[in-house]
Amino acid sequence: MQTAIQQAVEKEERPMPDERRAFVNALVDQMMQHERNPTRAMCHSIVRLIVRSHPKSFADISRRGEVVGDGCPSLLQQVKTRVEYKTRNNTLARRRRSREGRRNTGVAGESRLTRGPVDQYGCVRWCPAELPEGETEATLEDSKRDLRNIYSEEGMGGAERAEPLMVRTYIILRRYLNRMPAPAMFEKLQEALGQRGQTILHFCQKLDNPKIREVLASYDPEGSEKAACILQLLMVYFKEPTEKLMLEVDTCATAADVVNTAALPSTPCLIIQGDTMKPSGWMLSIEGQVVMGPHPFFLHGVAALFSSYYVFNLEYPVGSCTLEFIQSPSSANFTVAAVTKLHQEPWIGRLELEDAGRWVENILLMAIGGICYQAFYQRVLSTATDAQAKITCYAAAAFCPILGIPSILIGAVAASTMSVVLCGTAGAGLAMTNSSVHLFWIISSDVMYCMMTPQVICIFYLSRWVNYLGACFGFVLALLLRVLVGEPVIGLPDLMPLPWDKIQDDGTRYRLFPFRTAILLITLGTIFLVSRLAECLFEKRKLGSEDETDAT
Repeated sequence: MQTAIQQAVEKEERPMPDERRAFVNALVDQMMQHERNPTRAMCHSIVRLIVRSHPKSFADISRRGEVVGDGCPSLLQQVKTRVEYKTRNNTLARRRRSREGRRNTGVAGESRLTRGPVDQYGCVRWCPAELPEGETEATLEDSKRDLRNIYSEEGMGGAERAEPLMVRTYIILRRYLNRMPAPAMFEKLQEALGQRGQTILHFCQKLDNPKIREVLASYDPEGSEKAACILQLLMVYFKEPTEKLMLEVDTCATAADVVNTAALPSTPCLIIQGDTMKPSGWMLSIEGQVVMGPHPFFLHGVAALFSSYYVFNLEYPVGSCTLEFIQSPSSANFTVAAVTKLHQEPWIGRLELEDAGRWVENILLMAIGGICYQAFYQRVLSTATDAQAKITCYAAAAFCPILGIPSILIGAVAASTMSVVLCGTAGAGLAMTNSSVHLFWIISSDVMYCMMTPQVICIFYLSRWVNYLGACFGFVLALLLRVLVGEPVIGLPDLMPLPWDKIQDDGTRYRLFPFRTAILLITLGTIFLVSRLAECLFEKRKLGSEDETDAT
């Protein structure tokens, strides 16, 4: 196991994508030492053991913190895809369903598909000839119309209903794709270059990177090739060697000259004739041999570079972030995702009715939870003019050390040393046992919202009807309720069950009930009722003087 993976597992964190890919590659290499082509069941058994041993590092987790299925699908798919890639040239090790054995006769004489291992890497049935059993061209067209209706009405939500129809209509879809001309990738690249190329240029112009500035200095908006500049900027930004994707040669160099003199990589490489910023032509090399060119248009060369990876089922160079970035849908034009339902589905969540309470409470928490902070900015903003604010700051800077002298003289500082040490140790312990210090800001807003906001409301709006007995009793009750509800961030167990709780796989409760707002309201009511009760007891001479129960 690689060092990076070991560290992630020990910290119970998810490894970075490149570290995870390297782990999958090493895992498959070890598996293939014992089995030339591991089946999906074999891969699933191994992946299941990994996920069970290290769920927080490898299991599939939903946004609510729940394990999706058995937690294995994404890692299993990565492992199986890697296996199929490694066996792509080994025809003896492939596992395909034989043509004669694709169908078998069931107990009632009906024809059904036999179960067996099948290759999933690439298309293995690119030119089917036989229609499915019992289907005609007309029935397949009807199924095709049903597919369109499902997609237009339900989008990705109708995937389960659409899957059997897609299997049934595969033959007419494949025929349609085979007779259609191949998509012009350079047109897509040119469109993307116009939409997002300028954004990348503007972003890089703001970076303080000497190498990026060197590339930008050699770029002429009028005469340079914009696509070449953007490729170089991306490779410099991701700290990748330029010669892995683009190799600059002499303007008059031929294919033979390049093969004999240049150190060509085994992966597809774009060979630039002349200056990279102003190329006069390009060639494409694969596995050390020039297979295309020379051709004049640079953007066509970039399209050919991408096409070669997909046509020949080649793997990107190790650590190649530039190619991943260009073809990744996550870096696509947001305006397309904003109007296209197909792109919206993975990004847009749904506000379920059961989550309404949590949403409302979070809004109130963010709006009200920070009001009770006695912070410096409150003192500054309370002044009438800027001059008063400055005088207040300077006066505080001068008088704070002076005001500390009496405390030192009477020994108050020495007496409070132990409390400072204890509080500091407790705070440091909490900070070291959590992954983010920012979580404590959220927790502090939570505490202020539940416990202090009722006190502030009573002081400002209910001061005539409340007193310190009610305030103290309400604070203690709010603290007790908040502790009983629990807080997973700091390790407090959830001891108090609430309505609408959902028990997760690890035994913890997912709270749907707006308990913070409930604690706030209960505390408000408690302060008022206890204050009124104390007032009644005072009137009956069962408590102390009125001054002792005054709200002030």
